[in-house]
Amino acid sequence: MKNVVLFDLDGTLTPPRQRITTENHSKILSLLKHARVGIVTGSTLSYVIEQVDPDLFQAGLEVFPCNGTEHWRWEGGSWMMLSQPISMRDYLGNDWRQLHKVLHGMQGDVMEVMPEIPLTGHFVSYRGSMVNWCPIGREAGPDDRKTFEDLDASLKVRMGLLVTLRDRLSSVSKKLTLKLGGSTSFDIYPQGWDKSYVLRRFADDETVWFVGDRCGPTGNDHEIYEALRFHERSFKVDGPDETPHVIYDIMLRIGATDDESYSPPY
Repeated sequence: MKNVVLFDLDGTLTPPRQRITTENHSKILSLLKHARVGIVTGSTLSYVIEQVDPDLFQAGLEVFPCNGTEHWRWEGGSWMMLSQPISMRDYLGNDWRQLHKVLHGMQGDVMEVMPEIPLTGHFVSYRGSMVNWCPIGREAGPDDRKTFEDLDASLKVRMGLLVTLRDRLSSVSKKLTLKLGGSTSFDIYPQGWDKSYVLRRFADDETVWFVGDRCGPTGNDHEIYEALRFHERSFKVDGPDETPHVIYDIMLRIGATDDESYSPPY
């Protein structure tokens, strides 16, 4: 059996919207010698390229953006898309405009009743197979994110917004799934277009493993985590500092002990 090891990005390999950690970079290079390795994320390819060093792509690291509805690989000096695009806009048809009315209405409410929340820009992002809503804006820097994360930790801002948004989306379409995305945003996509979508991209003789941080029912790693948990091939981390230990565990399980790259973290 061939092994495929998939990782979430933000909160798993990297701090939110930051570069991959040195230790995870090193362990991914080691793992690539023994397995197919990929990143499956709700973000687009461009965000992954910003956060991951090019030598990992050149070594064979694959990218499955937009919850795995896309598949990209670096080949021959350029990016190659190995999947056919799918369109949430086409899928929703007449409900598409109503979805945006709801999201922009929610953004207006946030600005009205939560003046302490920082605002940047790019609040609603369409990614082909999904829509991401970020109340502080995708242009937020580390300081803005920290301000929001602290407010969220103390006031449960996103859980309150999640309940309200879920109620409002129910009047738009019964076909939509809503999840917390990263540490500041929400992912909205058609039912079944969650991260478990990526599993259909692998052959029957490939054994898939997954590592993520948002594995609870409201998190966007939940479905793929649950799909592989029965087989003990999914792992939850509480941040990128835990991921090297999980990689080491996976290397133990797949028997990757035949060269000096097999070493405990730290």
